[in-house]
Parts: sequence; C-alpha cells; structure tokens
Amino acid sequence: MGVKLLQEHGYFCVALSNGSYDLIKRVSESNNIYWDHIVDLNKHKVYKPHSDAYKTIEKDTNFKPSETLMVTANPKFGDIEGARNINMRSAIIRHGYLNTIPELVEYIKNLEGLENK
Repeated sequence: MGVKLLQEHGYFCVALSNGSYDLIKRVSESNNIYWDHIVDLNKHKVYKPHSDAYKTIEKDTNFKPSETLMVTANPKFGDIEGARNINMRSAIIRHGYLNTIPELVEYIKNLEGLENK
C-alpha cells in the first residue's frame, strides 16, 4: 500500500535489494507491492552497501542520484552511507524517524519545495 501511495503521488518507485530479481518480484507481488522497476544487482555484479550498487539506479532508469531518494527501514545496514557517497538523498522509515508512508510523502514534498526555492 505504501508504494502504491507514493506512485499515486507521481513518484517512480524502484526496489534495490541484494536479493535476486525473481525473489524481490515474487515476495513483493505476493504482498500486493508492484514496483515501477526492480534493479537486478546480480546482473550488475555489485551489492549494497557498496556505493556502486546505488549507481545502478541511474544505469537502469536514467534518474540521476540527485533526483532520487533512498528509503530504508534499517539505518544500520549502510544504505544511508552508500547513497550519501554518490550524492543521493536518503530517508529512514520506522525506528523513530518517519513512521508511515504518508509521513514519507510529506517529507518528499518538503524536499521538492526546498529545491524550487
């Protein structure tokens, strides 16, 4: 439901996981989550939290790091640092940061508002 809400607000949602493409697709769809794109890190032969893993989003979608937001639920995995290393913004959902997808939508809108000033 969260990904769908983001998509309804016009955001392109990408899954970036060390799991295989087929696993991410199967698990997501069995939970009614339909990504706009799933990055196959196995195809790129790079894995998170290495910074090159985050660069695959641009390779696959043509969205520059500055145009993307890495959203993670695990602030200790290395996603924040990996994204930051390529100038990609990041957000943590849960763990006392942003607690819901609607909060994330508002956070993104605020980021966009800052860019337009």
